[in-house]
Amino acid sequence: MAVGELISGRYEIFRLLGQGGMGEVYAAHDNQLERRVALKAIRSEHRLEPASRARFIREARALSKLEHDAICRIYDYIESDKQDYLVLELIEGESLRDRIASGNFTKEETLRLAEQIVDALAMAHAEGLIHRDLKPGNIMLTHDGDAKILDFGLARSVEGQHTEAPEELPQLSLTDDTLTTGGDDLTRTTGDDVTLTRDDSIVSLSDEDDSSTVV
Repeated sequence: MAVGELISGRYEIFRLLGQGGMGEVYAAHDNQLERRVALKAIRSEHRLEPASRARFIREARALSKLEHDAICRIYDYIESDKQDYLVLELIEGESLRDRIASGNFTKEETLRLAEQIVDALAMAHAEGLIHRDLKPGNIMLTHDGDAKILDFGLARSVEGQHTEAPEELPQLSLTDDTLTTGGDDLTRTTGDDVTLTRDDSIVSLSDEDDSSTVV
C-alpha cells in the first residue's frame, strides 16, 4: 500500500508503522469518523494460507470480545478481493522493548505497568482467552506511560473454562527487593530490572528475554 491510498472508501494511508512476516501495519485517517487509526494488513501471499488467515481472523475475534484500557481496541474487520485488514486503535508511543533498551524503570513505574498488564490479562482470562505471545515487543507504552497489549493472533479460547472476573485485583505492594500481594511473593528484583511471576504466568519487564509469554 502507498501513502495516500484509500482503503474501503474511507481509510487514507499516511504512514507505514511496521512490518513483519505476515503483513504490515499502517497509520491511516478514517475520513468518515475523522479519527486516526491503525490498519493491519495480511500479506497477499499469506492471505490464502489457511493457518495465516485463521490467525488473522482469530485476532479480530479475540479483540472484539475485549474492552479494556490496557488492550488495543479493534474498530472493524475488512475483507476485500486483494487484502484483508484489521482496523485498530492507533497507539502513539513506543514499545516496551524499546523503552527497556533505553533505560531502567523506576520501581513506581514498574508497579504501575505490572498492575495494568495483569489487570488486562485477568479480564482476558475471565473471557476465556489466553494471549500466548506476551512479550515486551507486543506491549506499547503510550505517551502518558500507560501499557497497551497488542497482537492476539496466537490467542487461544478456552471453551467452557470461563471464570468470573475478580471484583478487584489483590493489592500490590513494593518493598526494596520484593513485590507482594496478599502476603504471596510475586517477584524478585535485581537493581531496577523486574520480572513479575505468578503461578505459570510470566510478565517480563526486563530485557533479559524478549520471548517471555503468558500461558
